[in-house]
Amino acid sequence: MAAILLAVWPWTACSTVPPALLPEHDERTVVAEYEFVTTAAHRIAVPASSTWLAVFTLAAEPAPRSEQFEHGQRYLLWPDDCTHAVVRCSYRAYAGADGSIPRPEQLFPGATAVRTLPPAARSP
Repeated sequence: MAAILLAVWPWTACSTVPPALLPEHDERTVVAEYEFVTTAAHRIAVPASSTWLAVFTLAAEPAPRSEQFEHGQRYLLWPDDCTHAVVRCSYRAYAGADGSIPRPEQLFPGATAVRTLPPAARSP
């Protein structure tokens, strides 16, 4: 019996290993700039990790006053006297149920400029 199990075991183990491929995705580092033109509270939505998005790094200059999480969304808040903020984010976005991958502009709503860094500039 042991000889039969040893003979069959290699094929059963290999048949359960998934292919070493990632689902369709877009991995990039983005710099998003924000201009605050009013004296109202400066609150911007930034990406947060979820089932379809992996945020590797997220940094902001100047440093935000605080952050909030509401209904699965992450927000950064700056003091009223702040006029400009820059957010740098590295992420991997996977295709959603409709098969589309979100564009960087969709992940950084309200940004006045969104640019992707070349691969060589992505490491901090």
